Amino acid sequence: MAPIKFQPSQIGGRSVSSVPHVSYTGNPFTLLFHDVFSALYNAKHIPFIFLPLSPTHGGALCELSWTRVNLWAVFLHVVLVLLQVPFLLSIPFLLAFPVWVVALGVAAFMVVNNFVCCFLDGSKKEFLSNTDYMIGRVACPQERWVFMNGVAAGEHWLQSNIDQLSLTFGRSVIGLHNKTNGIVFDVLQILIQRNFNYATTDIRKHFAVMKSLLYDTGLSKVVFIMHSQGAVEGGMIVDWLLQEVPQDLLAKLEIYTFGAAANHFNNPHKHLRTLENALKGRRRGTSGRPEAGKAIHHIEHYTHTKEFVARWGVLHFINDDGGLGDQSEVSRFMGRVFQREARGHMFGMHYLDNMFPLEKTEDGKGGIGNSGFLGADEKNNLFMEEPIQLVGTTRLKKSATEDLATSARSVEPHGGVTDEGSDDEGDVGVFDASPISTRNSFHDGLPNRVEMEYKVKDLSRLWLYRNGKSPEHDEVDARISRIGTV
Repeated sequence: MAPIKFQPSQIGGRSVSSVPHVSYTGNPFTLLFHDVFSALYNAKHIPFIFLPLSPTHGGALCELSWTRVNLWAVFLHVVLVLLQVPFLLSIPFLLAFPVWVVALGVAAFMVVNNFVCCFLDGSKKEFLSNTDYMIGRVACPQERWVFMNGVAAGEHWLQSNIDQLSLTFGRSVIGLHNKTNGIVFDVLQILIQRNFNYATTDIRKHFAVMKSLLYDTGLSKVVFIMHSQGAVEGGMIVDWLLQEVPQDLLAKLEIYTFGAAANHFNNPHKHLRTLENALKGRRRGTSGRPEAGKAIHHIEHYTHTKEFVARWGVLHFINDDGGLGDQSEVSRFMGRVFQREARGHMFGMHYLDNMFPLEKTEDGKGGIGNSGFLGADEKNNLFMEEPIQLVGTTRLKKSATEDLATSARSVEPHGGVTDEGSDDEGDVGVFDASPISTRNSFHDGLPNRVEMEYKVKDLSRLWLYRNGKSPEHDEVDARISRIGTV
């Protein structure tokens, strides 16, 4: 298996892109034109949204496993595609008919389309992972885990997704349902949402949920996981949260995306001094105070490099610099990015099964909540054992992204492979396409070269939550905990 490409988070700064199609704040029609062009350019990868169809390691939790409910969902999606594609192709010909005929035709189509969607989306208003999956596991009452689904996910697939997350991480998971209107209309909705910055009903409703969770003083951590279109909507929710929620409450929030279709992710520094230190290449914040750093403590993006949505979304916007090779011409997309050379976009079947696989029981029966699983597989996770290949640092200015040591320290702030006491400035000695971190140590007053190979598990904070575990607390976590006692 090829090394996992890892791009450290952008640092940010005062620059605003002058290339119209790069910045999400550009002309919406220019952005739309570029999105359509980008979609056509990556069209050959569209089949790999659904492919491969095997293996289905997660069993019935996999979206495309051969179960009655999954086959029914696939059938309904096929029906919607057969309805929606001819409807869109017929739009130019509608000009030849009287307005009242067009109005009746469109209304009749929408009634049929929405009727089919009702079977997918169901009537359920609130989603929570199977409570049986928490039996015998230690609850984390000060945490809330929230998942927002992506394109084409109806009621059943959303429930399967949050159940799989619960089995993997040992937490109850709240599902925020981004209702599907069919694959074709969902893609059109993405174009409208991310280019015109239009907040649909789901975004407005789920923003209220997330804001309420952050204001809950009984909570010290809110983990927000997004998939596909969910990252478009979640990114817009984050924009609103950055405007309305106090910084100390925002520090509770951690964000993890999979196959993100978003065109930006914001996460500004809280203080000018920490921004300037980061841009100078400083490997620590301003004296390590809890308020040092960015508004949102942790953001990670997990992607497959050969599937359409990720190529059209996160991978396109972290790499597209308009050919200018300048930080000021790169889209604002905060967070660390893990790139696995693979196909497949389905959240459970392709992403979780390959990046955070479950451990099966010997006979496929029993296990946690009679699921047939024992939790996250900690012994045979090939993805986490892969070495990382550092990318995205030579094309940009050296100050454009954080250094590798900073990324590692965010996972284990007081341990691991980094030197917490170091106050070095400048380069870390990590080179593009190299998974080796080099740093100086001293022996008998003479400098020695110390090399350390990073694997995915050394840089993935989300991995530290497996099976009910938690990352090591840092100063920001300590400060958040004190908020609940005030």
